[in-house]
Amino acid sequence: MRSSNAQKLLSLGQNVVQSDTYQRIDTLSIVEQLGLDVDSAKLTTSSGSTKHHLVFNLNDLPSTDIGGDHVNPTLHLFNSYQADGALMIAFGLLRSVCANGLVAGSSIFNARAIHLKGPKIDYIMSTFAAEIKAKLTEENVNQYYHQIDHLDRVRCNRTDIERILDEMKVPARVYNESLYRFENPKRPADIGSSAWLAYNRVQEVIAHHKRGEAGIRDNRKLMQVFIDETIPKTERFPKLKLVG
Repeated sequence: MRSSNAQKLLSLGQNVVQSDTYQRIDTLSIVEQLGLDVDSAKLTTSSGSTKHHLVFNLNDLPSTDIGGDHVNPTLHLFNSYQADGALMIAFGLLRSVCANGLVAGSSIFNARAIHLKGPKIDYIMSTFAAEIKAKLTEENVNQYYHQIDHLDRVRCNRTDIERILDEMKVPARVYNESLYRFENPKRPADIGSSAWLAYNRVQEVIAHHKRGEAGIRDNRKLMQVFIDETIPKTERFPKLKLVG
């Protein structure tokens, strides 16, 4: 069930006037089509656009342990109720050790759409939620866990981190803070030489500087760069073959 706070937030934008070119993607309609419980709901601002930010309960899907971490699947939805920002849905993993909700991002269930009339909007409003739900299966989530588990099997050093940060093109302040955090883990649970633990140390810094939708995009990119830079191509796992 949605909380009263979530219901109040989702009612925002109901009176936005539509035009010949604009068709509002209604957050409440997407939530009802997904049929998932909302864990949390808030408003977030990114690049001048205020959006709904919802986190969904995926307790029906399996959790797992990676490198001593207990992780749970999570689904995030961002959507502008004022027509000034796109709808985005993103899947990832939540580390139980992280009280601030750090997420290991993935592109496997992601979707994005702008609020303009056309075939894509018609698709979003009619079949989008059904296709997302069809991919949120135990088999697909376990495939993703198998991919992430590879990061726990390879070692990562400072040179690797410098190369990864160069690829990310982060600002100098974030670059220096990331190197410091890599060499000085904040939590005992982050101490270790695996690429998975290194990823979480660096991700913590990046998440501090970018939050909301922009933070999740950078998080997803960071995960892919870690995979590309630390796992040789000959040992890299194949792309997911989603069922659904």
